[in-house]
Amino acid sequence: MKKLLFISLFVLFIGSSAGYSQDITWTPIPIPGSSQSQKEDYKPYRQKQPTYKSSTGTQYQYDLNNPADRVKYNADPAAQLRDRLNTNPNVKIDQSVGQYGGGVKQD
Repeated sequence: MKKLLFISLFVLFIGSSAGYSQDITWTPIPIPGSSQSQKEDYKPYRQKQPTYKSSTGTQYQYDLNNPADRVKYNADPAAQLRDRLNTNPNVKIDQSVGQYGGGVKQD
């Protein structure tokens, strides 16, 4: 008898709580001033950064004559790797005339 009472109360409790359930949905928090077109135009920081163009026409991500760019270059291993793997002979010419760039752009 106790088992039957317990089971019936349990079923009654489950049935009554089903009416109180709610769907929880996730919606992203909108960023003020953003639009769908801005989301599509998003590019990582490294690609947005202005380039430094030397007198030979070589484009670099960083101007190493600028102390602020030098700090950014030291914190960017991808740019340093591009410089190590670079085969552009104009880089040596740029350095010989005192134009130091970092993160050679491969176009």
